[in-house]
Amino acid sequence: MSTDFYGVPLSRTNQSRIITTRKWLRRSAITILVVFSVLGTLGFYRSYLNPPTIDIEAIAQRTNNEHDQIGGFASDFVGLWLTATTDDAAAMTDYIDTKTAGLAAAHKTAAASQATTRTVAVIYTGTVGDVDMFSATVTALERQIPSATPRRKFYRVPVSVWRQQTKVMGWPVPVNGPGPGVHVKLDFPVTLDQSAPLYKLVSDFVSTYLTKTTGLDRYVVAGADIWSVGGYSSARLTSLQLSNELPEKPAPGQAISALAGVQAATSQQVPLPMTMPLTLENNNGTWMISALDLTPALSTDPPEPITPDK
Repeated sequence: MSTDFYGVPLSRTNQSRIITTRKWLRRSAITILVVFSVLGTLGFYRSYLNPPTIDIEAIAQRTNNEHDQIGGFASDFVGLWLTATTDDAAAMTDYIDTKTAGLAAAHKTAAASQATTRTVAVIYTGTVGDVDMFSATVTALERQIPSATPRRKFYRVPVSVWRQQTKVMGWPVPVNGPGPGVHVKLDFPVTLDQSAPLYKLVSDFVSTYLTKTTGLDRYVVAGADIWSVGGYSSARLTSLQLSNELPEKPAPGQAISALAGVQAATSQQVPLPMTMPLTLENNNGTWMISALDLTPALSTDPPEPITPDK
């Protein structure tokens, strides 16, 4: 008769039970290992060999379309809300659910005589049942009276969406905007004198670019994607700043950034100031324009915060 771990004699029945249990545990362990192995193989296959296709473009398009619909709806409503009188009360009910928001107070004078609105943000806030909820922030450039200075304001509007149908759930509330920004410092330490040959070249380029339809090839590097826009009655260069001093012996293809101040006039003789960032390139000893830059060069010096009273 066998004994157990503590030396106690075991009966044949207990020995059989122990052997059976050990066999069952071994088989269970093997089964678990096989299952994990199969799951691991399937996971590897699905993750690396045949990953599920996620149509990100379609999802993004659907989301953008939804936000465009909600934002446009909220923007139109805020514009109407600012310029509405009592006579427009029925028109506003096409946008807002007055059962939840309440009726507007009767008034014969609009809050603003003019209001140009557009959406700046649409945020999904949750779903209750079949209704999706969004918060739309709208900016409005408004004049309280026709002679007033236009002011930019921000309004937030709660919007419900049910089966792609939009409805405003409450009246707009004014909110703070993102802030006034900063005074940046540009990186153009060299101011070019009007008597400099390069000043005249850029001046002729500016005039040709804005007022004519041909002749730009005299000032633009061949192959540069720059064509005359024309349509202006006049355009003159008022200042020209460079990011570096002009080298005495520039290498072929050497480039330098420039910032041109321009005073243009429309065909109706309306004066318009313009700021034109440029890239100048040395082409066989002659400086020419090779690009209209997207933004001017910035200095690494810290910008100066703008306070609301400035």
